[in-house]
Amino acid sequence: MRAVNNLTWAVLDRTIEKLARSGVSATDAPALREPKRAWSYARLLSEVGRVGNALRTLGLLPGDRVALLMHDGVELAACLLGAARAGLCPVPLASTLRPRELEQALRLSGAVAAITHGDLAEALTLLASKLSRLRHLLCLGGGPSQRGQHDFGALCADADP
Repeated sequence: MRAVNNLTWAVLDRTIEKLARSGVSATDAPALREPKRAWSYARLLSEVGRVGNALRTLGLLPGDRVALLMHDGVELAACLLGAARAGLCPVPLASTLRPRELEQALRLSGAVAAITHGDLAEALTLLASKLSRLRHLLCLGGGPSQRGQHDFGALCADADP
């Protein structure tokens, strides 16, 4: 995917270039850490590319808004950076929002797609019929358990990095 020259260039590409100049491989340098796992810069760059390409295959265009109703973690970082790399506008939302607050945030953002974790998907599914702009419900983990949801993990796995 051709990256839009934006924050992803500064966060990923430029950092990987600096690592290479200092003799550190992107596959060895940790970019993100969680208590039980870590992603290298190479893995993050690959996942960011997959997310961006998966979103583009859905027909999303530069400037479209993508809501991120996710738990903190490596997947949230990959989705935020992947959407931005594809020229989309990521809209991170707190997973603690109440249904009315979530509906208002989605409506005001103008999101045409939403990415969520499986355990948070029900709230989006219930609101989808009220939000005419929201065309894509993308679920990470657990697959499409509700009508109208897409297994975003599978879409990303099939996308080029």
